[in-house]
Amino acid sequence: MFKCKTFVFIIIFLCISGISLGQEATKTGIGIAIIDLEKLFEMNTSVGVGATITVPIITSPGFRIEPEVGYFSASEKATISGTTYEESVSSWRIGVGIFPQKMYEDFTLYYGGRVGYISQKQTSEGGGSIDEETTTGFFIAPAIGGEHNFSDHFSIGAEAQIVYATLTNEEDDRDYDVDLSLFDTRGLIFFRFYF
Repeated sequence: MFKCKTFVFIIIFLCISGISLGQEATKTGIGIAIIDLEKLFEMNTSVGVGATITVPIITSPGFRIEPEVGYFSASEKATISGTTYEESVSSWRIGVGIFPQKMYEDFTLYYGGRVGYISQKQTSEGGGSIDEETTTGFFIAPAIGGEHNFSDHFSIGAEAQIVYATLTNEEDDRDYDVDLSLFDTRGLIFFRFYF
């Protein structure tokens, strides 16, 4: 838990220092990132799925910082031969993207990366037993993206990432933890509204 608190503090520090670089933000907004739609149907993904809320902060024409937070929850229930089985999973992520960028008239190209903390809890219940499994860890994702500005306030964009995550898996009936590492590619679609 100490690692999580330390990492959240570092992310908040990066966001505040990005805002206070001696320059006033030229644009600040709120956005939503939607991942590959096929991953919405994978109950056991290790990186968390669903939409991520972002706060794009353009500190200068050549730089942006983008804090993010996301949450996902799913459950399923089945009755087989009179026994009810239930499985649920919830995951959340917090992170920040740091991107140099090149602004054109109606288009912005950015490149850099995202770092963050992820946590997932999975519970299985049925046949008189309850199993809990928790996976936590950190991710780093080099990324490149672009956004088309339809107006001063609205843009649609896309981003490609190569995600590396280092995770620890803990299960309540095990005496040991399992360390995992994961490489994945992610494609995201962004809708951003600037104030």
